Amino acid sequence: MAEIPYDLLGLIFGILGIVGLIPLLWAAVRYQLPHHKLRQLDATLEETNSLLESAIRDGLVPSVEFVLEMRHLLRLCVKPTTSPDHMLT
Repeated sequence: MAEIPYDLLGLIFGILGIVGLIPLLWAAVRYQLPHHKLRQLDATLEETNSLLESAIRDGLVPSVEFVLEMRHLLRLCVKPTTSPDHMLT
């Protein structure tokens, strides 16, 4: 029976290990790119806006000044992520 030398097995397993790490490293890098982060920020801002509107509908907001200030702050946060200068396509 033919014996496979340990050096060859080490080489094969080493190559398989490196090839297996490439997709993992690519996923880690991809999730740190600005395009992905801006999508997360947009989704969070949209959710925040919908929560504010539902709180207003349910009468849970303390005053009109608070509502106006929060809407203004949300608009300020949304504007930089949706302007054409910052779009990453």
